[in-house]
Amino acid sequence: MKKYLPSLITISGLPGSGKSTLAKLLAKKYHYHYLYGGGLFRPKAKKKGLSIEEFDRPTPQILKDDLIADQKLINYVKHHKKVIYEAHLAGWMTYLHKIPAFKVFIKISKKERVNRYSEREHVSLAQALKFINTREKSLRSRYKKNYHLDYLSTKPYDYLADGRPLPAVIVKNIDTYLKKQKELPTSRPCRLSGSRLLP
Repeated sequence: MKKYLPSLITISGLPGSGKSTLAKLLAKKYHYHYLYGGGLFRPKAKKKGLSIEEFDRPTPQILKDDLIADQKLINYVKHHKKVIYEAHLAGWMTYLHKIPAFKVFIKISKKERVNRYSEREHVSLAQALKFINTREKSLRSRYKKNYHLDYLSTKPYDYLADGRPLPAVIVKNIDTYLKKQKELPTSRPCRLSGSRLLP
């Protein structure tokens, strides 16, 4: 492992922000294990015959499943090194559990996220907008009920990544930033200024 690299990097962001693409590229670049939070939820939804939208509804059982899945993910990152942990709440979870990590949040406009989702899923812009709005509302409700937090808050993050460039460019920006750090940031977020990231 390169000296400047933290042993755990978390990737979070709103639906359609490009979390998975960025996380996979970072895992490949650094030869880290890719831990996908959604991997614990999507199979359950499929097993129950539910769509992601239906599975997102904050019912008592879904909220209970959330807590169990989040604990499994936290237990994993506590006992493994060289991990890229991608999930909507990855940064918040490591922050709340005081687990050292470099926490990234992807910042990108809703318009761009809707366009990306529409192209990826081959649905109309109206359908994409409806899905993203519904998903955001559900996620905020679930995390508010389970953890009493607003997951849109960037409080725990060390790096706010501009999600507009190509994924490879974002990876390069993150790598450049990490190389300049003498030690792991302590939840002191960078600020976005246009397309530049300022510490």
